[in-house]
Amino acid sequence: MEANGSYTFTMLFEPAEEGGYVVTCPALPGLVTEGNTMEEARSMAEDALRLYLGTLIEDGMPIPSDRIPITQPIEVAVLSYSPPVRITIRIDLLINRANRKDSQS
Repeated sequence: MEANGSYTFTMLFEPAEEGGYVVTCPALPGLVTEGNTMEEARSMAEDALRLYLGTLIEDGMPIPSDRIPITQPIEVAVLSYSPPVRITIRIDLLINRANRKDSQS
């Protein structure tokens, strides 16, 4: 925890098929919210984060370290009886921020 009692976590904003954004936090499993606009999604994310962390504190549980996703597109060819289809898959790798700093030392 920082001296002023604030926390910073990486939030992922993914465009939803039906419009708007779905927001998740890699470091906090189960934290999911959404908003119709980026502004609304950010506001909802702040509220969800505040409630999630408040619940952890009330339950006497530790606040986890932030986790920063690393994304890399991976393209593969898929063979079938029809013409070949190319599929791009996004893989998210999560790295604990503290471990990342240690490895850079």
